[in-house]
Amino acid sequence: MLLPRLNGTKICLRPFKRSDIPSLTRQANDRTISKFIPSINYPYTGESARRWVNCTLRMARNDSACQLGIELVSRKGIIGMMGLKNLNQLDRNGELEYWLGRNYRGKSFASEAMKLMLGFAFHELRLHRVYAIVVATNNPSIKLLERHGFLREAVWRDAARMNNQWNDVYSYGLLETEADPI
Repeated sequence: MLLPRLNGTKICLRPFKRSDIPSLTRQANDRTISKFIPSINYPYTGESARRWVNCTLRMARNDSACQLGIELVSRKGIIGMMGLKNLNQLDRNGELEYWLGRNYRGKSFASEAMKLMLGFAFHELRLHRVYAIVVATNNPSIKLLERHGFLREAVWRDAARMNNQWNDVYSYGLLETEADPI
């Protein structure tokens, strides 16, 4: 898959580059991110960022994921990521995942990124369903999903072991017919 560049008014979603490693490391090296995303370890190192950038390119080549960096229109450097993984062309669905650097939260950047990604998912990739998995205590993420029309479809009890405790996980889904027109 050729990774797209999706342009918004405040942000753009674009493929990761090796030159993003310093800003990616800086933004992802945050306990509030690793608290909810088990695949992001704290401390997050430059080596972790390098492996992630290479992984995004490999997943795109085999059409299993579309992982894009979030960058401000006004300034260079990655401030987060928004992506689709576990892409299933037969069933036309994919899993949404995202995070945003601490200093960029609450400024509508994640909302704009989600609109761009959902537009790409439903119109370009022709997906029928996008789903997301979120830890039950991640209230900002839950609010973001619900604000964009996602419906809670399931509760997976004690499904994630994080921070030495079991956590419930919610499954959210959005069908192409339920998505806001982009």
